[in-house]
Amino acid sequence: MEITEQQEKQLRQATEDFSIAMEIRNAMTIRVAKRVTAILRVGMVSLSIVTIILLLMLYAFTSKMGAMIDALATMDTQFSSMSGDMTKMRTTMHNMQRNIAHVPAIT
Repeated sequence: MEITEQQEKQLRQATEDFSIAMEIRNAMTIRVAKRVTAILRVGMVSLSIVTIILLLMLYAFTSKMGAMIDALATMDTQFSSMSGDMTKMRTTMHNMQRNIAHVPAIT
């Protein structure tokens, strides 16, 4: 079966159109790939920055741990002392109240 000249022209045109369409498709694919790559790079850089910040915060926290423990121990001592003083004050106030309870009867 022979191909006529008209059919051959149509076939060549269809092949050229297909080739152009494939080039456009490849160009679009490359553009999308470049954008995705840029987004991934920005995401990785952002994640790296957050990681570095967290590591610096962890270092700052652990480097001051001894001072924080000392401060908490001092606070515990002071609060215990204050609690003991408050207990003594309550006992004294209760004794005073008990001793003064008879005063209205005297007057």
